[in-house]
Amino acid sequence: MSINLLRYKVARVMNVGGVPCVVMPIELNDLYAKMDERNQVSAVYLNCSVWETKEPSKYGDTHYVKQSHSKEYREAQGEESKRTEPIIGNMKPMESRSLNAAVVEQAPTIADPVDWNAIAQQNIFGDI
Repeated sequence: MSINLLRYKVARVMNVGGVPCVVMPIELNDLYAKMDERNQVSAVYLNCSVWETKEPSKYGDTHYVKQSHSKEYREAQGEESKRTEPIIGNMKPMESRSLNAAVVEQAPTIADPVDWNAIAQQNIFGDI
């Protein structure tokens, strides 16, 4: 998944100490800043929701990502904001080469109940 951080309100690339950085206002973009015991910001969270598309895109994307906002932010911004909220990323299924080579066992279902007593009696650790 990739997210375009410059889609956020007033987000800019600026040089800080000679290093290019992405700078964006926390409150204006409804980010959650976690404070530590010294009242210093220890983390900044971006809450997101993932939505399935009706059809895969020409690049194989099957889902899109939008920011999830707090109730207070949604109420302050109004209904128009919900419709104009930008898509900040896309997702598509990925295959793992190691999983494709592995043998996958069928997980038990309700129709195929697990005998937990038989499992509990097995010596799974051998002689310890």
